Amino acid sequence: MSAESMAYVAHKSCGCVVMVHSDKPQYAKDVARELAACVRDGYIIERVPVETASALPWTESYGRCSHDSPAEAKQREARKQRNEATEKRKEEKYQRALENLRNPKPPTVIA
Repeated sequence: MSAESMAYVAHKSCGCVVMVHSDKPQYAKDVARELAACVRDGYIIERVPVETASALPWTESYGRCSHDSPAEAKQREARKQRNEATEKRKEEKYQRALENLRNPKPPTVIA
């Protein structure tokens, strides 16, 4: 089978699917990032045909299922908040760099 007809599926030990990502070369970095997050979260990863992946039962919302304990839900929410804060800091740093490129400061002359 070609890589374009395959997908990665992450599911919990209870069987609930939490992530499906197509295995296409143009998404290689995204796939790697998502799979790394799934491995950190302890999910089981499989590579299956896209047709099989689309027929799997999904959880109601990313990473949540009726089998979650309150501790798991709390950990997931904390992880989500940390990820959002990290993304916000990256965006702010990027915007500052753009601003510095648009409006460079004149060099300081020391006499």
